[in-house]
Amino acid sequence: MLTIPLGGTLTSDLTLTDTSQPYCLTSDLVVPEGITLTVLPGVEIHTDFILREITVRGTMIATGVNFTGPETDIDVRDNGVLHIDSSNLEGDAITFFDPSNGFITNSNLTNIVVSIDSENVALDGNSFGSTSPLIIVPSQYTDLYDNSFITGTRIRMTYGHVDSTTIWDSIPNVDRLDLAGDLIVSSGASLTLQPGFEIEASEIFVDGILQANNLEFIGSDTRLIARSSGQMILSNLDISGREIVFEDGSSGSLTN
Repeated sequence: MLTIPLGGTLTSDLTLTDTSQPYCLTSDLVVPEGITLTVLPGVEIHTDFILREITVRGTMIATGVNFTGPETDIDVRDNGVLHIDSSNLEGDAITFFDPSNGFITNSNLTNIVVSIDSENVALDGNSFGSTSPLIIVPSQYTDLYDNSFITGTRIRMTYGHVDSTTIWDSIPNVDRLDLAGDLIVSSGASLTLQPGFEIEASEIFVDGILQANNLEFIGSDTRLIARSSGQMILSNLDISGREIVFEDGSSGSLTN
């Protein structure tokens, strides 16, 4: 199959237009700050069986693009911007490092894992084909409602804060939320966990309000801790873990 080689560090804006044959990443590709890479509809970007990275420190815009092959990594770093819409994505990973920004919308993602460390990223209208498709910060959870997932999906969440009034509803086919780091419900904020999924947690520190009803907390290290100004209202929970703690000055209830 004839391909168009693609790689290296861009020194000026580039638009990929050829739809007659794939662009093949023959080496890592870097989009520096101040440079824009635009990929037009119908273009294919392919990676063979050697891991290749597209590092975006400038701007990358891809609409209607086919990313094929198992080993493509897209890293969005510093103040980089990544916009992907109406595309098909295979590959290894897409990572938005803080404070990068962008969006992935109306796209099909098969085995690729999207990791979001920045609060400036939107996901909307996508279909995820892996059971472990996302690693997100807490503020990203409510952005997932308009996406679709396959049965048995687990969403992983890194350390972070809940700083406002927040409700986490269950999402169809998402069976488990894995809290890989500590979660803090800040003073003046509230987090309501609606029924319908399992939570595997380490430590949840509550300085504001935590409400949870009809949930299962799994994992041997789970600790729910209401600190001096915190309030926990817990009912109908199935908890396997270390402890539930109401510190001096906290309030709340634990029923059924």
